[in-house]
Amino acid sequence: MLVALAISANATAFVYRWLMGQVNIVQGEPEQARGILCTGFYSSAAQEGINLPSAGTNYNAPTYVGQGIQVKPGAVECRWYYNNRQYELYESIEASFSLTVGRWYIRDFYGFGYYKRNPDDPEQVFVSIRVSNALDEAAGIVAARLFVYNAQNNQEVANLNLKVPSGFTEPIALPANGAFRLSIYIESDRPVQNADFRVDFAVSPKPERHD
Repeated sequence: MLVALAISANATAFVYRWLMGQVNIVQGEPEQARGILCTGFYSSAAQEGINLPSAGTNYNAPTYVGQGIQVKPGAVECRWYYNNRQYELYESIEASFSLTVGRWYIRDFYGFGYYKRNPDDPEQVFVSIRVSNALDEAAGIVAARLFVYNAQNNQEVANLNLKVPSGFTEPIALPANGAFRLSIYIESDRPVQNADFRVDFAVSPKPERHD
């Protein structure tokens, strides 16, 4: 009897609650993107006449004989028409920097903007940035930094060390029809082959920190 009482005292009772989910995914249409969906990378030099600030003017800058900067855009996320011309913002870019040993600063190699399509779209969005894949294994690279500037006033809004993985920055306000300019500094003391890095941009309609 004593044993039975001990078992009863340690017994656990359960009640159940549950979550049910259903996911439906459709192909988004760039012509209908608005709000935070209408943010992305662009070059005003590659898309002449775009009604966003001048940014990305050195996306194809030469560096040394026969070499230079190459930027390949990813999927189109937002598309609109202005003065009878088509313009686009891209989900991603792949940038290739062919450099010599030494110190290089590439100013304004691409832009990141927010196009306000409709009057009731947000007056600003908030961008957080992190280094998710760093150059830490590239021993010949002494220093590498990504600089992010407000395209309207040229104020620095972010400065990321590309040799160290990082969490997301505090949210950075990006006004409607505004943009950031991206610049990069690379310093090396020996040849390096195929050193890769990745930087993520997270966009929100509110100034909430991205974990």
